[in-house]
Amino acid sequence: MLIRNYSESKKFKLLREVSQLHDPSIGPWAYDTWQLLNEKYFNGELKVGPIVWGLTVHGTAVGYYTEEINKITLHPSILKPFSRAWRCEGLLGEKMAEDILLHEMVHQNIFQVFNLTRFEHGQCHNFGPWCDEINRLNPMMELQGKATMSTKRRVKVGENGSRKVIWIPQDDGTLTKKQLCSWPNSLRPIGYYETTRKEKLVSIIKMF
Repeated sequence: MLIRNYSESKKFKLLREVSQLHDPSIGPWAYDTWQLLNEKYFNGELKVGPIVWGLTVHGTAVGYYTEEINKITLHPSILKPFSRAWRCEGLLGEKMAEDILLHEMVHQNIFQVFNLTRFEHGQCHNFGPWCDEINRLNPMMELQGKATMSTKRRVKVGENGSRKVIWIPQDDGTLTKKQLCSWPNSLRPIGYYETTRKEKLVSIIKMF
C-alpha cells in the first residue's frame, strides 16, 4: 500500500518513528507538538506531513511550509536557547519553536481548507484567509489585535515634504503588516520567550 493511502493515524505514527531515527532529540518533539496544536486549534483536522529540521528558503526564514508535499521545515537553531541566530539569544527554545510551528500550521490549514498557496495573491500573510485565521486564533490564545489586510499609502515625511510608502491596516485593523508576517511571535508579551539559565543548561545537555 502506498503511504499516501495510509490512515492519518498510521501516517503520523510512521513519520514520527522515522523522525526518531533521523533526529532523535528533536524529531518526535515536533510531531508531538504538531499533534497537540492540531487538536487544540484545528479540531484535529489537519493532515499530517513531513516535519523536517534543516535550512529554510534563503536561510533567513525560521520556518517554511511547502504545499506540494505538505511539508513543514523548521530551522534547527530555533530550539537552541543559547544560539545567537537572528539576534535572539535567550529567546529561542521550545516556546519559540512551538509558535513558529503553529505559524506554519496556519499556512497548512489555509492550503488544505481553501486550496490557496502561500503566494496566491502575491502576499502570503497580507490576504483575507490569513487575517481570518489570526482573528479566529487570537482570542483562543489570549492575544490582542484585529487583523485586516494592509494597503500601500504615500505619506509625507519630514519638513521637506518628501513622501514615503507605508503599509496601513484597512478598516478597524490594529495589526501592522509586519506583525501579521511574524504572528504569533509579534504579539507575545515581553518576557514570554525569556530563557532561564537552568533551561539553557537542560537544553545543552539534551544536545549530547
